[in-house]
Amino acid sequence: MYLYHLAPRQALEAITQEGVQPSDSTHRDSLEADLAAIAAEKDIAFPIDRQECSFLYPSLELAVENLSPADGRELSIPEIVVVIDATKIERPLYMAEFQFISDAIDFQYLEEPDDVMISESYEDALTKYVTSLAEIPALDRIEPLSEQYYRPEVVVEDGISPACITEYFSLKEVVGSC
Repeated sequence: MYLYHLAPRQALEAITQEGVQPSDSTHRDSLEADLAAIAAEKDIAFPIDRQECSFLYPSLELAVENLSPADGRELSIPEIVVVIDATKIERPLYMAEFQFISDAIDFQYLEEPDDVMISESYEDALTKYVTSLAEIPALDRIEPLSEQYYRPEVVVEDGISPACITEYFSLKEVVGSC
């Protein structure tokens, strides 16, 4: 069972030496704190600290599909695909609906909601994200679980060891074939 991580080419050396690590960026601090607060306020179990997580795609097709948002915005395109052997990850894996985080970010920065948002408000987006998070009970459940989400993300707390990386390749090699 393989999972996929997209990264900029300049991150490749660090990834091959240190593995896939949570972002050290603090631009999401308020959003992440709000997630935890909403979970506590609504008494919803939220067993992760999302700021300390690594994010993966359950399939290469979904990774490539997510490069072109439905609203047509240009995203910074990662240049490499890192292939992760999920059987070597020794921590719980979770799946969640990425679209809710995307909505929350849009509510923070857009003056008006856009047509692709599926949440009614910032709080609604965060609440739905918290409730969408589910532990993956077994690796063979990743594919059927991902079919229940619009934009599934696989979440693992902490980094992913370089020993879990099976290969990496240029994203350009696969964009046209998916």
